Amino acid sequence: MDADRVTWKVSVTGAKGSGKTSLISRIVYDSDAAIGMKRELFRKRFSASLGSRRIIAELLFQELDSSESSASAILNSNAVMVVVDITEQPSYEEAVEIVRYVSGLERRPLTIIVGNKLDRKYEAVVWEDEMKSLQKKYGVEYCFVAAKNGEGIQNLINSLLDGLVSRIAQKRKANA
Repeated sequence: MDADRVTWKVSVTGAKGSGKTSLISRIVYDSDAAIGMKRELFRKRFSASLGSRRIIAELLFQELDSSESSASAILNSNAVMVVVDITEQPSYEEAVEIVRYVSGLERRPLTIIVGNKLDRKYEAVVWEDEMKSLQKKYGVEYCFVAAKNGEGIQNLINSLLDGLVSRIAQKRKANA
């Protein structure tokens, strides 16, 4: 089986306290211990397939404050994960602004809204209805996770990889 090697940059943004650092730590290190994580690129290798070809994907995760969600940072990303603290309505409102900004870009990265803190779902003020509304309006994906205990993380990774691989397939089809 042939293998393609790709590197994809994933920007992780959202409101302060939404769990961006913990989410990156959970994906890369399978731990929510974000203590001591410096603001840098975090690398994780994944494997996916496109037909009979295997894809070895290096994902580079970069955390951005929502104020840093500027054209230069987002434009160079293959994907953007917008993290929402589901227990804080202002976190959702900030995410809506980020999604609106990203959806207006000419070269739109894959965008996934990540409802974080599912382990505190009994305190939630942001529900699936709000996420579905954004999905319908802006054509983004969404999922719910708990970076603290890992719930939903594999589904997020699968959605991210599926979306990025799908974009490769579309480009190859267009160039054929």
